[in-house]
Amino acid sequence: MTFSAIKRILSVGIPYGIENGMFYFGRLLILSLVSTFGTASIAANSVSTLIASFEVLPGMAIGLGLTTIISQCVGANDYNQTKYYTKKIIAIIYVSQTITSIIILSLLPFILHIYHLSAEATSYTYKLSWYHAVMMIIWPLGYSLPVVFRASGDAKFPMAVASISMVVCRIVLAYVFSLYFHMGMIGTWIAMFADWIVKALIFTYRYFSGKWIKFKYINA
Repeated sequence: MTFSAIKRILSVGIPYGIENGMFYFGRLLILSLVSTFGTASIAANSVSTLIASFEVLPGMAIGLGLTTIISQCVGANDYNQTKYYTKKIIAIIYVSQTITSIIILSLLPFILHIYHLSAEATSYTYKLSWYHAVMMIIWPLGYSLPVVFRASGDAKFPMAVASISMVVCRIVLAYVFSLYFHMGMIGTWIAMFADWIVKALIFTYRYFSGKWIKFKYINA
């Protein structure tokens, strides 16, 4: 592998690494905020986060395959196939995550019974699990479309959008909703959903604008 090829690969890997770093930095700040709202909020946030991770699991798993498929199509300069597989795979993600969410919500009473949470924590967890399941209609647009961009070589744009949105929406709004509007721990989740919506709108516009097609870092 030539230095030029390595450089092109790093041009995608490094922005993605920075994006992930910002994501976990933001989560750390939010967790420190949640810890100030008492044990019920801490427990509910922890359990709700675990439940939510199962709801997004199909999308994350399928996204790994989407990266390979899109990069192959882009490398072959076949953007008709790229768009075809993007639509098809995102549709599969929607269906799979809907099924997963329905199953998890159906099992929610049993899951919460295992944890033996307090009445307050149980109430929080019910609300957050349902909120998250409903907002899954936004998730693929905010998290699967960036996979398409990175696979085509357009890695800096999703990094910039995700980083700015993390600071402005997920962090700043979390403090505003939780402290100023007295929403407590629920406010941190509302801020997260706002982050999803902002990214979904921007990435959807980016996709249909076709600007990501101008990028290409590895030839077939």
